Amino acid sequence: MIACLLLPYFAAAIERRFSSALASTPLLLAEGPRIFAMSAEAAVCGVRPGMALNQARSLCPQARLIPANPVQYQQTLNEILALLAEVSPKLETETDQTATMIYADCGALNGRAQLALAADIQQTIRAAVYMVPAIGLATGKFPAYIAADAIGLNRSLLIAPGQETGFLAPLPVSYLPLDRELARRFQLL
Repeated sequence: MIACLLLPYFAAAIERRFSSALASTPLLLAEGPRIFAMSAEAAVCGVRPGMALNQARSLCPQARLIPANPVQYQQTLNEILALLAEVSPKLETETDQTATMIYADCGALNGRAQLALAADIQQTIRAAVYMVPAIGLATGKFPAYIAADAIGLNRSLLIAPGQETGFLAPLPVSYLPLDRELARRFQLL
């Protein structure tokens, strides 16, 4: 089984860890004249990484601007990976515009043991770095990611072996990692 730890808007979550004043404020994390990362609230306004700072400010004028600290973000990710290395020697990380995903091979544990492991992982990460991931468990990376995305922060969802198709079937095509043209063709069908 594969566990996907989903940490949405990772850099913004790190900035918010110790400041309750930032909890509901849209955040723009800038590196020079460009947006390095943003919070979910700023993303809803249309802000994206790499965007010019003045464009981001016009899209989300109520956002608080904070200098990005990529070194701190990487250190926090390394702390999480060190904690997970005690559980699984096989770890992979991926980052997209909205989240950081960590995939861990959980071996052949049964469903109850996997959910217990997921709860332990969440508690350990919360205690160590003051963050709470969503965790999806499945036989592959993609269904594990979709499970984590579907369940929400500080929760775990196990897709039992053989149940992946039933879980994924009702979801929209937008969940598939497709290029624009192929996604357009699927929508036509």
